[in-house]
Amino acid sequence: MHDYVNYVNKNSKARIKVSVFFKNLGFIRVYQLCVIILFCLFCSRNTKPSETRGIPYDSQFRDSFTHIYTSSSLQKPLYNILGNHDYRGGFGVSMDLFMILRFLNIVDVFFLDTIPFVDKYFVEPKNHIYDGDDVDVALQLSGEMEIVVGHHTIKSAGHHAGNSKDISHLNKDEAGHINCDTSSGTKKHRGADCESTPINMQLGQLPCLIEIQFMTSGNGSKAWKGDVNERDSLEMKFYYDGQGLMSDIYRNQNYSSFLRWLGHPVTKSDGSLDILVFGDWGRKGGFNQSLVAYQMGIVGEQLDIDFVISVGDNFYDDGLKGDTDSSFEASFLISTLIQVSKNNVLGNHDYRGNVSAQLSEVLTQKDWRWFCRRSFVLCSGMVEFFFVDTNPFVSKYFTDPEDHTYDWSNVLPRKKYISNLLHDLDLEIKKSRATWKFVVGHHGIKTAGQHGVTQELVDQLLPILEENKVDLYINGHDHCLQHIGSAGEIQFLTSGGGSKAWRGDVQPWDPKELKLYYDGQGFMSLHITHSEVKFVFYDISGNVLHQSALSRKSKTFGLF
Repeated sequence: MHDYVNYVNKNSKARIKVSVFFKNLGFIRVYQLCVIILFCLFCSRNTKPSETRGIPYDSQFRDSFTHIYTSSSLQKPLYNILGNHDYRGGFGVSMDLFMILRFLNIVDVFFLDTIPFVDKYFVEPKNHIYDGDDVDVALQLSGEMEIVVGHHTIKSAGHHAGNSKDISHLNKDEAGHINCDTSSGTKKHRGADCESTPINMQLGQLPCLIEIQFMTSGNGSKAWKGDVNERDSLEMKFYYDGQGLMSDIYRNQNYSSFLRWLGHPVTKSDGSLDILVFGDWGRKGGFNQSLVAYQMGIVGEQLDIDFVISVGDNFYDDGLKGDTDSSFEASFLISTLIQVSKNNVLGNHDYRGNVSAQLSEVLTQKDWRWFCRRSFVLCSGMVEFFFVDTNPFVSKYFTDPEDHTYDWSNVLPRKKYISNLLHDLDLEIKKSRATWKFVVGHHGIKTAGQHGVTQELVDQLLPILEENKVDLYINGHDHCLQHIGSAGEIQFLTSGGGSKAWRGDVQPWDPKELKLYYDGQGFMSLHITHSEVKFVFYDISGNVLHQSALSRKSKTFGLF
């Protein structure tokens, strides 16, 4: 079974070879070009713009661009692509038919000329004359694409939706699905399949991480066409027929708190998912870590698990020093029986090391199962997991760090980071149409363990979970196994028994809510169907300590 983690962190430094062939570029053409250039220079020195006509200075540029977008905030570079109306000009189109921009290695933006793909411009141009006789473009690309920008739509409910068929073949890879971080506007909540990137690539059979987002922002002036084509309501998130603009298209999780969307394929015929959850584990095999990992492998094989979730504190005591730290091999590669992807969030001990190391693609290259981000959303079939970086919420890590040093790079200023994260989380949960919504974090919201309740999460995160009727909150931090919950409310599950445990201290808690508290090592499994979620807690020997089920219809749970 292919796994998306095998591809998630491939080098995003895209490489491009663009071949442009010009016909009949002989001496006459060169001579004509020189004459035109001299004429342009002469006109620019001896005439005012208002006195020129078309070539070499078209007042349209001044009237539609220079004198319109004059706001000080818009005095930034403007990156353009050509539309079909631009091809009707008479002085030659730009020869940069494909351009790539890279911003601090955060995001790659690919500008693609879509005009030549539309058949009707060639076979039925009506009264229009298109300037494109000298262009023959062949594109060969390799690497990970982030954002693709073109003039024509691939998926649209707008006036020109019928033209999408001309470039629809860009949306299918001959070799199979590939990874796309984001591209222009809808997201389907189906989990198993997704569209491939809108460029033909020979990259082999690669599972898709995220479904392409198709976004249209074509209402800079004339609008209000009044005709909307039918579109699947599950796909259509927004349609506005008037003028406007779009902003904030990309924020990378390594530079902000943006919740990146990932997808995991559903492989079972009934659509069910089986998952193992554990945390607080990375001790180079010590404190029974190896035994827990061994038992996870046995149970994982019995359940035919789809993936594993780690709730943080992946490497003790102070995270990783770098992406070559031997602690990765010593603490992670011991779990050889578990050959599925492992989705990680960061714990407080991870923040005491080099955070970027755990987010690095280098670790995924060492072991394809590894995937770690600060915050992200994992959608698979009928369930969506919202992974939340809870560490910046805890005030004492900033005000009283004791003798520990925390790596807060790309988190500060803290208030803005937390504000962005809460805003994005609330927005994404509200947009979710998944049957089940689970939130995963390191710190506890309700716990009877040694660390106790994280009040900052109770004050700031819990209201969002309650308002959006989240089903489960899953955490670690306390080195125990725990289930707290009441009928009709969020169930709080702790699975922090990945290695060192047996703390021996239990905080008082309402026995009507506290369904399980086990002070030793172990892990948890989730069996998810459309109608029910079953969670089971295991000890280090594989014995079942506690099991319960949450029903979709009544949203109640029962012990069995």
